[in-house]
Amino acid sequence: ALEYIHSKKVLHRDIKPDNVILSNGVIKIIDFSWATIISPKKSVFCGTLGYAPPEVSEVNQYNESIDLWGLGVILY
Repeated sequence: ALEYIHSKKVLHRDIKPDNVILSNGVIKIIDFSWATIISPKKSVFCGTLGYAPPEVSEVNQYNESIDLWGLGVILY
């Protein structure tokens, strides 16, 4: 799901257990309220702090890797 939204140039920015559901055996991402178009200069703090990488909480520039960080936290 993340690979698909990233291929469409969408950055979710709030990947956490509340926003990932299993419906009829299919994993779905929901709640795109923090979503934005991918650009190289994003540096706005958003999302849920417990699932955000250090660059977001420090308000540094970030890219789609922040979605992968949130997924990694869920899997851990």
